[in-house]
Amino acid sequence: MDEIEANEVESTYFSLPEGDWTNLDPKVRANLASLYLSIAAVLATSGASDSDLTPRAVPPLGGPTGLAEVLSPGKLALRLYEVASDIVAASAGEEHDLRQMISTLRTALAVAWDFYGTQTAEKVTVAQHMRELKERIVEFERELTALREQSKGQA
Repeated sequence: MDEIEANEVESTYFSLPEGDWTNLDPKVRANLASLYLSIAAVLATSGASDSDLTPRAVPPLGGPTGLAEVLSPGKLALRLYEVASDIVAASAGEEHDLRQMISTLRTALAVAWDFYGTQTAEKVTVAQHMRELKERIVEFERELTALREQSKGQA
């Protein structure tokens, strides 16, 4: 595949078909509205003035109380990710499964390049690669657990 073809393929992956908000599942739109209220609650309790928080095109939500639960930064980030993933999945439509496979394979390719040089990669079997991947995943999960426990100990 030459460079022009590779760029065309990549640009296809990094774009979505045109869509309309009314085509999204009402549950996705409801989750987006809930997220909007959660963000407003976080901002309203962060000490910023109303003029800093109210986008010009969106009507004000009201006072800082009663909007929604004030989420921690981590929980809000996960909610943002979940809602964004739902919107991308709904927007991608029939392309969703193909996009997921492409994303997974791109990650696998990047990991393979991190594990091995060109010459070593030619000598490594799939079974060896899978064992090393599993070992690395377990290692990183242990590190994550240790880091979380360390953070709790310092709090």
